[in-house]
This record gives sequence, structure tokens and C-alpha cells, in this order.
Amino acid sequence: MSSSTNLRASLRPRPLVWVLLGEKKGDNAQAIAAAEVLAIPFDKKKLVVSERFRFRTPRVRPSMHHIDLTQSDTLAEPWPDMIIVAGRRLSMVALWVKQQSVGRSKIVLLGAPKGNARSFDLAIVPTFYRPTKALLELRVKLPLIGLNPQLLSNAERCYKDSIGQFPKPLTVVLFGGPVGNMVLNASTALQIIAKIESIYSSDGSLAICASRRTPQDVLTSIEKALPSGAKLYLPSAPDNPYLGLVAHGDRFVVTGDSVSMLVEIARLGKPLAIAELASRWPRYLEHFRRRFLPPARELELLHNQLYQEGLAVRFTEPFRHHAFQAEQETAIVRSALLELIKFIG
Repeated sequence: MSSSTNLRASLRPRPLVWVLLGEKKGDNAQAIAAAEVLAIPFDKKKLVVSERFRFRTPRVRPSMHHIDLTQSDTLAEPWPDMIIVAGRRLSMVALWVKQQSVGRSKIVLLGAPKGNARSFDLAIVPTFYRPTKALLELRVKLPLIGLNPQLLSNAERCYKDSIGQFPKPLTVVLFGGPVGNMVLNASTALQIIAKIESIYSSDGSLAICASRRTPQDVLTSIEKALPSGAKLYLPSAPDNPYLGLVAHGDRFVVTGDSVSMLVEIARLGKPLAIAELASRWPRYLEHFRRRFLPPARELELLHNQLYQEGLAVRFTEPFRHHAFQAEQETAIVRSALLELIKFIG
């Protein structure tokens, strides 16, 4: 490289990177994790979706019409060189920003595009998603979901005198909720509780934690069937102990619907069992569904990958210790992001 080229490179300003954040903690965590891989400063832009669009699925296009501008951070020039984002609604904002920059802003999307795929410069997609039509697609084994080590360390100290005093080993059961074709009803929950009581609660202690997606009838059934000595934490509790349970838990049973909880536990290297949920489709229609109505992601593929990598076992199988190696994956993601920055004008 010539001295003049070196001088131009040294004078080039640091890329301006925006990370768009919304109300979904899982999406936010992925976007921040991707930005941190770059190891350069970035700006967080908090956005609030208007009430009437929170449960609707708008068509993906460059737009801000679904954003509550009075409660969101202002988006204005200078436009960013790179936007990192996850989720349908915030990806529409990223497309709007790219439009304002006359195409100069590059968009890194965590997950598969829900539309307008060719407008996304890079999609970082877990292997259990279908192929996308993004300009560039990077496949990773697991979503970039992980718990902040500092938060986890703080939770370990905070809950040391409560959850930390439970008899060891502490088995933690994490319930999600129905999603797509997966069913989580009262009957399924009772079956999971019964199996846990007979297999995992013979020694140590048992803690059960439900999420905001857990149906009320499921919560009621769990409360009535709660094994003796077990602790139940409801999503309505003002002090949600999820981080404390993760920090102090020795082994985990997680319902198969929750990508975020499965990946968070797997990345920590803690023993994990997946309580797979039944399909709402009759067996004879399942083949039809898979062929003609394929979902954007296949949770069964995620489960199988976790099994094959030794990161999880099927529910009722003996727990297994493992170690997740994230360094190689991180290097691949960083290389892809730096390569994209090279093409910023």
C-alpha cells in the first residue's frame, strides 16, 4: 500500500453507526450484540411504535408512519453509514433512513427480511430460517442473543440471599407460550410439571418461571399442580427474577417455543433440556403445511441443531454439560460487517 493510500485511510472518519431499538428485548439484544462486535462506538436510537401498529403487521416499506414521533428519538442528518436493526417494524424505519440518505446508509438486518428483501444490504440469519433474498446473507448457527455478563453478575449478587440459598441442584423450568403451529395449553403444562416432579425434583430444588406469553389458564393450572416446595414466579410479579434464576440455576427445562430463552441458556453452557410442544396441525396435515405453508423459521431445526451440537437434550433425557464456543462466530460476523463498511461511499 502506498503512503498516499495510507494517509487517506488514516484521515477517513470513523463510520457513523446507528442501532435501532424498540420494545422487544430479544430484538434489541441481537442488534446491540452485532454492533458491539464491530468494536467501535455506535449510537442507540430508541423508537416507540404507535399503539395501533403494535399488533398489526404492516407491509415492509420505507416508512415512519407507524412510529410515535413524540416518544421516539429524533432521526436526522447526518445520516448513518450503517444501520443495525431487528424486527419488521424497525426495519421499515431503517429503510426510510436509507431512502433519506439516497441509498448511502447500509442496513444490517438481524433475521430474515419480512419483505422488500433486496433493499437490505446484509441479513445475519440463523440456520433454522429459510433462505432470504437479501443482497448478502450471512448464516450463523445461533441468533446473536445473549445475556450481558455484567447484568448476570449483578443478578447473581442481588439474588444471592434468596434464590442463591435454594438447595442444589436448582432445576429451573421456563415456560413460554403458544406460537405459530406450537400449542402450549393447560394439558401440556400439566404433563411437563408431572414429568419434572417425577424425574428432576427428587433432589435439590425446583423453580418455575412463566413469561408474558404464557396464557392465563396455563398459569392457573401450574399454580394448582405446583409440586411441594417448588417456587412459582408469575410474569405479573413486579420483581421478575429471570436473571436471578439464570445466574443461580444449575439445569434448565425450557419450552420449545422460546428462541430467546433457549439460545440464552445454550450460550451460557448450562445444562439444557427442551420440552418440545405438539403441533396444532393433525399429523396427516403436517406434511401439507410444511410443503405449502412453510414458516419463515423452523423451530424444530433449531432444536435439532442444539441436540446435534451437544448444547441441549430432549426433555426427560439426562442433562449434559457443554461449552459454547462463540469466538469463531463472532469473528465471522465482524468480518462481514467490516467488509460492508468498505463499500460505504
